[in-house]
Amino acid sequence: MKIITTHKGSDFDALASLAAATILYPDAKPVLPGSVNANLKTFLSIHKDLFDFYSPEEIDYTEVDTLIVVDTHTWERLDQRMEGLKEKQDLRIIVWDHHVEGDMETQEKRIKETGATITLLIQEIENQRKLITPIQATLFLMGLYEDTGNLSFPSTLPEDAYAAGFLLDRKADLNILATFLKPAYSKRQKDILFDMVQKAERTELGGFSFSLSRLDISGRVQNLAMVVQMYRDIVNVDVAFGIFRDIEQDKCMVIGRSSVDEINIGVIMRSMGGGDTPGRDQPY
Repeated sequence: MKIITTHKGSDFDALASLAAATILYPDAKPVLPGSVNANLKTFLSIHKDLFDFYSPEEIDYTEVDTLIVVDTHTWERLDQRMEGLKEKQDLRIIVWDHHVEGDMETQEKRIKETGATITLLIQEIENQRKLITPIQATLFLMGLYEDTGNLSFPSTLPEDAYAAGFLLDRKADLNILATFLKPAYSKRQKDILFDMVQKAERTELGGFSFSLSRLDISGRVQNLAMVVQMYRDIVNVDVAFGIFRDIEQDKCMVIGRSSVDEINIGVIMRSMGGGDTPGRDQPY
């Protein structure tokens, strides 16, 4: 059995990449983790029937001989039911990812620091002349826009812009994007943002402006990366960091946002054991 999967806490790039991979690997079963972000949960509540996804508990992992992973290549980020696959002999692993760091060992990989993983899959779909429907094009564009900030993040490459044009040519619906890519901004997020601004520390270094805010939180908070982006905009700096200590789980998370090409936050985050895209990074 072949399965395709992505990371826990799935976002639109993860879902789009999962759906796109089913076009490239039609004999594989797409497995969507149980935990998804708030925007994605809303989208799936309306459109889930359009996509034939499996849940992790529906898979017999003893039958899996090929694992296709999109938008991550780190074992810890997969659904815990897949832990047994890590020790499975002769398991074929195929990776599509725009994150450089990961611990999955395989020679079958397409890894490049594009703005979004879906860009890599769109390139292959175009190369193979595969047909996609307007709703697929719309989902793929949502994944691309979410991870690139509507093509505005410094991590955005020409390949991402080309992929967006390709999807618009395939009738991606921008009205649907406007509906589902509205950032979820709850009272809890508003309170965190207010506290961050109140505790902001600002400094100048090497001709760039930096700001740092440290905060205790209790339990998981959705879309903290969006909160840090808003914080950076409000305090009007080139680079912003949010340091969040979860007092319930005694864990610390750092999120960085940069608006300048000269400051590659991905490199900074990887030095601390994390790392994502140059403009949006969340090490734990």
